[in-house]
Order: sequence, then C-alpha cells, then structure tokens
Amino acid sequence: MNHLSMGDFGFSKLRRFVFAAIIWISVFPAMAGVLQLTDAPYIDLSANFEVFVDETKSLSVDQVVALQPNFRPVQEPDLVRKYDSRVFWLRMTLLNATQFPMERWLDIGHPRLESVKLYQRREGAWNVMNSGVSVPKDEKLIHGAVAFPLKIAPGERQELWMRVQSRTSLDL
Repeated sequence: MNHLSMGDFGFSKLRRFVFAAIIWISVFPAMAGVLQLTDAPYIDLSANFEVFVDETKSLSVDQVVALQPNFRPVQEPDLVRKYDSRVFWLRMTLLNATQFPMERWLDIGHPRLESVKLYQRREGAWNVMNSGVSVPKDEKLIHGAVAFPLKIAPGERQELWMRVQSRTSLDL
C-alpha cells in the first residue's frame, strides 16, 4: 500500500482522516487530481495515483510524460497484480497548501519489489531516486523498505512519476 507516514498513528485517527479525505474529494472535485497535503501523519495514496502500463518495458520518463493522455485512474487490481513482468508507471501530483515546508516519506508497497524509480522534475532536470531489491544496500535510503523522502516547500505543487518493474509479486 502506498502511503506517507510520520510515525505511529492510531486506527481511530486514520478512520477520521479517511472520512475527511472522502468528504474533501467529494466537496472539491476539481482538486481530486491533486492531493493536497496536510499535517496528518499518514495518508493512503493508492486512490490518488494514475497508471500507465509500458508493454515495451523500454520507455524513458520523457516518453512516458509525452503519453500523459494514456494514463488512467488506478483501480484496486492495478495495485495487487501478483506476478506481472510489465513496467507500470504511476503518477500523481502533491500540493503543499500550507505555509510550512513538509517532509514526508513515500512508502511503496512490498519490500521485495525489484525496481522502483521515483522521478521528480527539479529546475528543469529529472531527479531520480532508486529503490527495490535490485539496488545495492549501501545505495538504499531505507533498508528493508521501498521508500523515498519528499521535501515540499510551502505552496509547491510537485508531480511524482514512478516506474515499477518486478519479477516478484506486484503489491503496491
């Protein structure tokens, strides 16, 4: 399951947050494509992603960005694919509408995913972070997890692009 976390979080607080998120999306549908971050310590991102399947397994991030109309909202079967060797591209947009910088961790599914790359455009160039079992331990940001740090300035809108490929079970 994809989520942002800041530590332990009680189930009742999670339930209240999920309820508030459902209300937010239904009241403000124009913002549904952009996830507005709050100070909540945990946010399930699964429903906020869009997905594109790269059957060729060879497209670059620039080629995928050019194919934006081919993305569709993610559905539950997209997140639990069992064994599937195709390349899955996920994208979403985060917005920090607060006055304060935010630091969050993006945690992506099962720790046995083979290759997960997070792309963020910074100053006109791609910043790429790698994770998964194919990444050497000394290059991983967190051992035993597929997670990426996110730093989002006040008022910043950040588009995230992820490339996921694995010969293991795809549980996002």
